[in-house]
Amino acid sequence: VARRQETLYVDCANGVGALKLKELSSCIAPSGLKLVAKNDQTGKDDVLNQGCGAEFAQKDRKVPASFLPGSGVPQMARCAAFDGDADRLG
Repeated sequence: VARRQETLYVDCANGVGALKLKELSSCIAPSGLKLVAKNDQTGKDDVLNQGCGAEFAQKDRKVPASFLPGSGVPQMARCAAFDGDADRLG
């Protein structure tokens, strides 16, 4: 019986969580869970937490632009968010 692949879109807040998410993704892919990193520009300090991440979504009560319609994230998709240093998951 073939497993149905599930996709989880993760806002990495342009922080270190993106690096670890990419490592984790290859490890758990055989289980049928595909992790898609969004806001994963880890080499640029000026974009860390800028309009994205768990803190942005929780405090500003806004959806990051990279998750809005037209961004490639399907409506009703499963999503999660790290904050910049990946010590919080929302």
